Amino acid sequence: MKSKLKSNLIVMEIVFLLIVVGGSALVYSIFAAPFYTREKIRVMKQAYEDIQELDMCSPGSGEFQKLESYEEEHLSFTIADEDFQPVYTTSNVDPQGTIRRNIQIVQDKFSENPQVVASSNRSYDGLRLRGIFRQEGRSYYVYIRETIGSTYSAFFYTEKFLLAVVILALVVGSLVMYYLGRRIAKPIETMAAVSRQLSNHDFSARMKEDTPYDEVNTLARNFNGMAEELRNYIQRLEKNNSELEWSNERLQAQNEQKAKLEQMRREFNANISHELKTPLAVISSQVEILQFLETPEERQYYFDSIREEIEKMSGMVGTLLKLSYAEHELEELDRQPLDMAEAAEYLILKYDALYRQKEIKRVCYMEQDCVVLADRSCMEKAMSNYLLNAVSHTGNGGRIEASLTREGDQVVFRVYNQGEAIREEELDKIWDSYYQGQEQENHAGLGLYIVKTVILLHKGKYGAQNRDGGVEFWFSLPAYEM
Repeated sequence: MKSKLKSNLIVMEIVFLLIVVGGSALVYSIFAAPFYTREKIRVMKQAYEDIQELDMCSPGSGEFQKLESYEEEHLSFTIADEDFQPVYTTSNVDPQGTIRRNIQIVQDKFSENPQVVASSNRSYDGLRLRGIFRQEGRSYYVYIRETIGSTYSAFFYTEKFLLAVVILALVVGSLVMYYLGRRIAKPIETMAAVSRQLSNHDFSARMKEDTPYDEVNTLARNFNGMAEELRNYIQRLEKNNSELEWSNERLQAQNEQKAKLEQMRREFNANISHELKTPLAVISSQVEILQFLETPEERQYYFDSIREEIEKMSGMVGTLLKLSYAEHELEELDRQPLDMAEAAEYLILKYDALYRQKEIKRVCYMEQDCVVLADRSCMEKAMSNYLLNAVSHTGNGGRIEASLTREGDQVVFRVYNQGEAIREEELDKIWDSYYQGQEQENHAGLGLYIVKTVILLHKGKYGAQNRDGGVEFWFSLPAYEM
């Protein structure tokens, strides 16, 4: 007759209980002795406190009866006054000698805050307490010790026996669990192997239906029937799988392209609307002034200024559009060898009027042979934003430092301006689109974001840091070897 899985599980539970008993014995062997010691220490300390409450100066006949209950717990007492005369001893045999051995020759070990210590030597193995206290102007020595040293020996032999029992229980229990575990797990392991074959599209795999367990046989029959149905279903699905995969890939590509275009459109519209605010405001104010001008020369000056602003707006739109396409990988940047020193000197000269207007002192150092592979219009936009940002945040008569250096395989462009420092918590936020710091309420919010976008598209690095009396912005690009 085939055995039941339930019966085997019951046997396993019985074995488990046996192991638990062995574990309990192990816990006893580990914690019994410390528990005994802790309780004995508590009793000895309580006895010492009770002794201090007794009348040592004129003890009556029943004054020390309270100590008899402690003596029943195998404690002995030796109490002497400051002249080493006996006040109370558990044993009446040679009390003076007892006082000499236990108190007088070791009087330096007595303290007003005694601790219970464990002693182990050839003559005694147990717990001791040595205390001294004062009562009505006199000192009294109290010596308490445990009178049964053999208790620890009993624990020792009991622990050895329990250890042997635990080891035997663990060995036997492990062997039984291993045998029963293998016997029960073997059909389940076979099922797992068959399921792995099915997952690898090997639908010929089947489970045996003649195992020793009725429950497993029923499960095997159901599993084999499921495998057959699954094979038929998979075969039907595979007929249309190729066409569905092709359709899904095409649809996914279209959705990704559409999402990129939509994202680019939103960002471009937002960037344009922000960047065009300033030139539109300038044009609007100049148009209003034109209404009140009479001479052709004055009118021509404002016409030229409006035309210049319109050209700037056109260039700005083109640059932002190029950045949007490149950022979304819809168009490659026009990367050509670019002499960064020549570009920087051109921009510094271009903004000379702004420096003069605010009487800004310029300190420039441009190292030669600083060539990078970059899109010129985008790179000039990034450098311009650093320079214009410095001008806008430098007060009249301040100082701006611009430098270009070759540091290893990197070309580093730095712009420093005198002015208020940026809060440390904002140094990482100023590069976000439209972020305006607490002290930058009139900032357009896109200049540094454009710098970040340009530099990242060129595989470079960027950053800002506070220096003495101002802020330094920098970016670095890989040097290009001609």
